[in-house]
Amino acid sequence: MNHPDVFLDSPIAILCEDWSKIREVVLQDFGDDVERLNQRIEEDATYLHRLRGMHSIVDANPAALQLLGVRDVAHLQSIVHMLLPADPTGQVVKAIVGGERRCEGERDLPSALGNRTPILWRSTLPEDPANFNRVYFFAVDVSRQKQAQAELDLARANLNHAGRLSLVGELVASMTHEVSQPISSIAILAGAMDKWLSHAPPRVEKAAALTRKVLANANHAGEVIARVRDFSRSAQHHLSEVDPTKLLSEAIALVEPESRRQGISVSVSAQTGLRPISVDPIQIKQVVVNLVINAIQAMSGQVNGARERRIQVAVRETQDSCHFSIADAGPGFADLTAAVTPFFSTKREGLGLGLSICRRIVEDHGGVLDIESDPSGARVTFSVPFLAPHASDRERVAG
Repeated sequence: MNHPDVFLDSPIAILCEDWSKIREVVLQDFGDDVERLNQRIEEDATYLHRLRGMHSIVDANPAALQLLGVRDVAHLQSIVHMLLPADPTGQVVKAIVGGERRCEGERDLPSALGNRTPILWRSTLPEDPANFNRVYFFAVDVSRQKQAQAELDLARANLNHAGRLSLVGELVASMTHEVSQPISSIAILAGAMDKWLSHAPPRVEKAAALTRKVLANANHAGEVIARVRDFSRSAQHHLSEVDPTKLLSEAIALVEPESRRQGISVSVSAQTGLRPISVDPIQIKQVVVNLVINAIQAMSGQVNGARERRIQVAVRETQDSCHFSIADAGPGFADLTAAVTPFFSTKREGLGLGLSICRRIVEDHGGVLDIESDPSGARVTFSVPFLAPHASDRERVAG
């Protein structure tokens, strides 16, 4: 069979596939109506599966045979529907109906040897319909890059964890050092008070004088704690007017490697035409990241198949506020009050600061954080106010 010269010698896996029958069927069913195709795929989970029977392998270069762990093209053709479910997400079918030529994606590719290899794939569909019996697909093994990314993600997570531990350690050390003196004084004064009250007769005036000193030391200890607390909250807000949908997308992108590693999908829905919000984008983004990571950790220990391993993230607006919600199918919270208490954690290795800090950030922005929980999972919602109406109107006109 005649192929371009690069076919046999390329280190990149190349498959030549016959899509002529699939093209004929989907154009007959949908014409150029991509929206109706999307609706069919969403409503009929078996539609793409049925198309697989119309797909066949024409040829494969040596790099593709090695990647798929097969001896030759005949061996590949005999097990093709186990290894290469044709167009698993419908991208090529949608391109055919939409009149597009370029298709690409990312997926884990199973092999006949039982292993799975992460790949990036790409195809340029033929301009001439008669050539759909020879559609070329190119696949690049990105397992090394994935491994390097995973190691980088782990290093970042360890660094962030060390940073949190360092911050907590500094706060605790500072508080311990400064509070130890008044607490020691209170203990000494209380002992002296007990001595004077046990005197025969009791020296009430002496005990009363010491009581005033105890109160003074107690007030001093309270002031120390308040000062350390204020220090921990002293970071200034850098407010800017941001698109809530864009902010949410950027936050989800940060947690995507961890959700993928845990095999948990994160779906995002956003109301259209949301007004801008005036927030510190880094802090609000961190709230979303913390809440999604909490949800991932809550579901990570579940047995596959017990529940749908999916987190639903949404953003919508009311008249005065923008509302974000993160819902999971984990075990939920046994105690909603304790969940937002500092240093309370349901995870053995947890510091118990996540929800407490999230609530503090939201409240500092003038918003509210709420938790709903039942045996089917938990939902955390938080709101932040919009810009003042006149400021919002100016922004929309300027944009």
